Formats: sequence, C-alpha cells, structure tokens
Amino acid sequence: MKKQKRYITLNSSQVNAGIVARYARDLQQLVKQMIATYTKELLAMYKDNKEEIADIRTAQDAGIADEYSKKMQQLNEVYEKYFTKYGKRKAEEMVSRVAEAQQRDFIRE
Repeated sequence: MKKQKRYITLNSSQVNAGIVARYARDLQQLVKQMIATYTKELLAMYKDNKEEIADIRTAQDAGIADEYSKKMQQLNEVYEKYFTKYGKRKAEEMVSRVAEAQQRDFIRE
C-alpha cells in the first residue's frame, strides 16, 4: 500500500509590528540623510552663484542650469547605488527577523 503524504496545517503568523517599524525607521533615516545631502550640496552651489542667479536673465542661462543638472545627476547616481545596497541589506534583515519570529511561534504551538 502506498503511503499518502501528510501535510501539516499551521496557523497563520502575524508579522511583528516592531520588526516592520524598525525597517521603516531605518529607511526613513536613509531618506533624511539623502535630503540633507542634497540640500547641503545645492545650497553650497547656490551660495557660489548667488549673484548670477539673482539676475533672472542669467539664472535661465544654460550654464547654471547645466551645473545644477550635473550635480543632481551625480547625487542621484550615488544614492541610487546606496539605496540599492542598503535597502537590500535592510530587507534581508527584516525577512530574517520575521522568519525567526515565526519559527519561535511555531515552536511554541
């Protein structure tokens, strides 16, 4: 006689809100850091070109716009790489914590 496979049905496990909150807090911290960097860099450029920007005709000059565009592109590239690396690591940490919590719940049952 052929043995039938026996499946074990488990209760659903709720994800710990603390784990999710920690992940969200870490990502929010990264966003704050990014905003601070962008603000610092762009304000420094503004201070260097203050007089030129004050004159509306010069502010529309392609040279100044190009400088800001290049700086934004540089910052975007830096933070895109950083978000990819940091975000992946934080997501893996969160998934690991969720799995550990679910395993503890399973053992208790």
